[in-house]
Amino acid sequence: MKATPFGQLGENKIYRFTLKSGNGCAEVLNFGATLYSLYIEGERGGRDFVCALPSVEDYMNSPSYMGATVGRYSNRIGNGAFEFMGKRYELIKNDGENTLHGGNREFSHGVWEAHPSGENAIYLTKRSKDRSAGFPGNMEVVVKYQLDGAALSIEYRAECDAPCPFNPTNHSYFKLDDEPGLDYTYIYINSSERLEVDGKLLPTGRILKNEGTVYDMGLPSSPRRIGKTEYDDCFILDGGSPGCIATSEKTGAKLRVYTDCAAVHLYSANSLNERADRYGRPVLPHSHFCLETQGYVDAVNNESFPQSTVLSGEGFITKTTYEIEL
Repeated sequence: MKATPFGQLGENKIYRFTLKSGNGCAEVLNFGATLYSLYIEGERGGRDFVCALPSVEDYMNSPSYMGATVGRYSNRIGNGAFEFMGKRYELIKNDGENTLHGGNREFSHGVWEAHPSGENAIYLTKRSKDRSAGFPGNMEVVVKYQLDGAALSIEYRAECDAPCPFNPTNHSYFKLDDEPGLDYTYIYINSSERLEVDGKLLPTGRILKNEGTVYDMGLPSSPRRIGKTEYDDCFILDGGSPGCIATSEKTGAKLRVYTDCAAVHLYSANSLNERADRYGRPVLPHSHFCLETQGYVDAVNNESFPQSTVLSGEGFITKTTYEIEL
């Protein structure tokens, strides 16, 4: 597997690892276990479907979590704290009074151990110490990227020497065409319900119906146009495959998402604002979209929600596949 130098972070060298399979090519960084590129060739030509930044320094200075693996707990934890198995845990607050994507960014902005496997797969490992960012237990996490033609799977495994909430995701920003916004992007989500949130984007505990609202993502044959609608919402998946389908009316490209996660968070990049991407193009608000497969937001503070937990001696595993048709 080709490893191309990408920069330096302290004493650690950062590389772009190139995965190849059939008509697909993906690049993964050992910084943040980040998806840097997903290039697919099809009948309509070739295209890179994810946004990436030019340098390690750009990634370090960015608040967007561009393409990164985030954790220990993705999304928000209210008031930066939770009670778990009779104990209260105080976390790092990095989103006002809340904790966002783990708090200390050790996953999304840290260096991972990289272990290539053949030409089309790579394992990235991160060890997180007990009470890192406030979370209990010494944890080892392995993220496996595997490319099979036009399908990229991301598998997350974790073990911990103490029970611990764990809810990882990938934070890639997808783009299916060259339009400045999302006027020609349509998304179907196999979901009839979503989490109600308050003004701080924290769940209230209520589950709302999507039917008849802008959150009704239609059918595979009639998805909803994103346009200028701003989404930052957690959709509860009904089950069945695929969980999501995104389509561009301009290019005909389709992105299908298959996952065993309970939910997917649709983010229409409402506050995205980067100086430039790896190709020198400006990255503006509402120009890309994220489909972050994960557990329920802030489940650790909502007992009625399904919980996402690593139990000592049992481990944790979840998998999401992004499949492109072009």
